[in-house]
Amino acid sequence: MAFTISGDINYRRNLWQYGKSVEQIMPALIEHTDIIIGGVTDMENCLDIKSSSFEKACEQVMKKNPAVKKISTTHRESISSSHNKISAKLWNGKELLTSKEYDLTHIVDRVGAGDAYMAGIIYGWLTGKTDQQTIEFSIAASALKHGMEGDVNLASVAEVETLVKGENIGKLLR
Repeated sequence: MAFTISGDINYRRNLWQYGKSVEQIMPALIEHTDIIIGGVTDMENCLDIKSSSFEKACEQVMKKNPAVKKISTTHRESISSSHNKISAKLWNGKELLTSKEYDLTHIVDRVGAGDAYMAGIIYGWLTGKTDQQTIEFSIAASALKHGMEGDVNLASVAEVETLVKGENIGKLLR
């Protein structure tokens, strides 16, 4: 039976309390992972990959870890605590894909937005979406989560798909 293993390597130093350093634990976990979520800094902190380019860092991770087939990251521009711009990138070993950017002007709660993104990635591939469709769905799910209290994304698949299409969401349609 084949299955896909995903991992989020968003390293938070203040939360890391496992008795060993991140460099002693993460490489062994990543060598069995198919898709990872993490940025350039995460790859440096967790996997000792040094690069200023996301694409080049991804190439190095894949060279060291043949199981890794895709790497994605989100980008956040914080204008204020309630106003951010977010987008995503995905490296699939051949090309770097970029999502559209969402301008979030009334953020309610950021907690869980990364989990919403990862859930969107998993959903996209389980339902046969292309890599581009998957990151568009994922970043839209994350964007919607920013408008909800708590750490759970309560948006339906239909609501996420509506946002991906750029249609009116959250408004009365007549």
